[in-house]
Amino acid sequence: ILTDLSGAALTREIVDCKQTLEQIMGREVPSFAYPKGRRNAETMRRVKEAGYRAARGLRMLSLSYDFPPFDMPVTVQAYPHRRIRYVRNLMRRGEVMALVKSSVRIGRSKSWVQLGKELFDRALRDGGVWHLLGHSWETEKLDRWSELAEMMDYVSHRPGVRYLTNGQLSQMVQA
Repeated sequence: ILTDLSGAALTREIVDCKQTLEQIMGREVPSFAYPKGRRNAETMRRVKEAGYRAARGLRMLSLSYDFPPFDMPVTVQAYPHRRIRYVRNLMRRGEVMALVKSSVRIGRSKSWVQLGKELFDRALRDGGVWHLLGHSWETEKLDRWSELAEMMDYVSHRPGVRYLTNGQLSQMVQA
């Protein structure tokens, strides 16, 4: 958890790991994901100084293009969260109107897949960024590959949809 670190340990996790990944991959790693979504002003500053162009947190239920590049939100996570988790996420951010708008959708969704489909349809209808977050280790541990496949089948090959990486999204939003 980066917010628990400082000095050389924080540098190692942000800067050294970026360099190692770039050496392994043979190309730039333009975006960062805060472990467990936890960040503060110091970690955000260090991520930017390390040369990343964007970083993703864990603010869920967002379809907005309007976000700071080092605080990129997501729409839905490929994980079976309880409904209260979504409510707490919105309340912690002080997004009461988003909570009001989303409460019916959250309440009637039987799964993250159903919620993800409804939010994808809303992004298609009203515009915005639909951003899926997933961790392969969680999907494996919980044996949720069929749910992920269902979600990916639903959103793939849609005319007029641009499919972007976090790095590409941050470039587009900043432009």
